[in-house]
Amino acid sequence: MGKGKSKGKILFTIAGFALGAIGGAYGVFGSSVRFGLGAMYGASIASTIWSVTQKPKIPGLDVDDFSIDDGSKFDLVTNEISNSAVIPVIYGTRKWGGLQTWHNPHNSQRNLEKDVVICEGGIKGVSNVCANDDLIKSDTNVSIYNTQYEDATVRWKANGKHDGYLVLEAGGTYHEYLCQDIDSQNQQTSLLVTIIENIRNDAGDGWKIDGAVNDKTSKGINANSIKFKTTTPCNCYCDPADPERTNMVVLDDRGYSMGTYKVHDCERPSNYDEVGGYPNMCWIRSDLIASGRLSGGNPTINGIVQGKKVKVWKNDTWATEYSENPAWIIRDFLTSKRYGCGYWITEDMLDDDSFKEVAKYCDAYVPYVDENGVTRQRKRYTLNIVLDNSKKPLDWLAEMFACSATWITINKKIALHVEKAEVPIYDFSD
Repeated sequence: MGKGKSKGKILFTIAGFALGAIGGAYGVFGSSVRFGLGAMYGASIASTIWSVTQKPKIPGLDVDDFSIDDGSKFDLVTNEISNSAVIPVIYGTRKWGGLQTWHNPHNSQRNLEKDVVICEGGIKGVSNVCANDDLIKSDTNVSIYNTQYEDATVRWKANGKHDGYLVLEAGGTYHEYLCQDIDSQNQQTSLLVTIIENIRNDAGDGWKIDGAVNDKTSKGINANSIKFKTTTPCNCYCDPADPERTNMVVLDDRGYSMGTYKVHDCERPSNYDEVGGYPNMCWIRSDLIASGRLSGGNPTINGIVQGKKVKVWKNDTWATEYSENPAWIIRDFLTSKRYGCGYWITEDMLDDDSFKEVAKYCDAYVPYVDENGVTRQRKRYTLNIVLDNSKKPLDWLAEMFACSATWITINKKIALHVEKAEVPIYDFSD
């Protein structure tokens, strides 16, 4: 902190001391607080207000550097960690956080390294990793894409001499967002941050924004200078299973970097002696950069997890791969010694033909009508579930059965069944 700010804080605190003393004398803080204690209250409040409102000057920080938008820092407070926490098992695809195991502020607290254990290992992968719901990415691009409609497009539509609209079209829906000149009467609508927040809050229909932007980094990004000015529709559909989002459309490159991360699946940490090992686990190591939207506390890390790889019957042989089919997930849980019923049930005890039949029924495509009245196709049953607390195996099985209209019977072998229309084998009548 510079000398001017130091003197300012001292004078502001003295003023608070004096006002607090007067307030204490007149009982402002309560009948039990008088002159001396009131003065201390006033000084404390004044010092706190100054610290909150006056940002420190960071040596060497360029005010025009859009990759770091202010002098924010991370604090040293760590999340509470329980030694009895359950490592989740994730089947299918779910957005999930995790359990922090290591926390290391560095570079004068401008950066924060942390490890987060997501779930049991042996998964397909983790994408869209976020810190406090902002995507962690090392570049400064602000991009748009759609994960729901393959015909999704974005384009620029001029509106007079300076203003314009971002036009989003997908699945028969139309949205346009006014981007005004910086000299307009309502300057807030001229900022890219306003349009970004409006799209995030209002567009729906699978529209997503990739990139971090706020009032400081978006200054100057308006109808006159926004870099996306393509008037022909640009397709921006991205398959939800594609973590790279290869078809995103870049609106501008003046956002700011959130940091970096790497997903590890059943891998030993490089600093094993310091943090210990994470055996058979999927975990994320992130290195975050402090900013106006990511500072002060201990950010929450989460991502889209495509979970456990399980044994499936494919091309007349068994293969291990990611699946959302309830039959193969139930089979995996029944036979897993690590988190399921494997100490009591082995594969030779299962009627595999019944599991194959149910799996085929679940994978069959059936029509449905989406929210826009369009008829589409999807698989009859899928299962996406997180086993994140200590329940009895039968309780977890009951949840899986409820999601897929299935049940098991035990005769010579354990067989899986699903509710479906069947040909009657006997007609009970008078």
